[in-house]
Amino acid sequence: MRGRLAGIALIAIVTLHVVRLAASRIEAVPPIASSDEREAQHAMRGVIRVVNAGALVVSRPGRSGSELTLSLTHATDVEGQLVVGATVSVRYTRDKDRLIAIAVTVHPQQAALPLHSVE
Repeated sequence: MRGRLAGIALIAIVTLHVVRLAASRIEAVPPIASSDEREAQHAMRGVIRVVNAGALVVSRPGRSGSELTLSLTHATDVEGQLVVGATVSVRYTRDKDRLIAIAVTVHPQQAALPLHSVE
């Protein structure tokens, strides 16, 4: 009987040490930012009409008068070559009266497939 109690006590002590060690390694989770603190991000897809070092004008086909002028910054992540006529996807945020591009991805041109006659 004493051997059983000693075994149970030993298991309890080891378990407490393991739990204490695990608890000391858990990092605190940072608080979630409120909606006021987070930047709202938007996304769009369109065709480049004008591009220069600091700005990008993108039109959305099928929507009349829907050209957006976006500011390009050193922090803008650009994938591909920005050229007039290229189709792009843009993630952006609003900063007062400016639209600031966060990421711009150029989509490759899809070549038309040749038509084959069926014989």
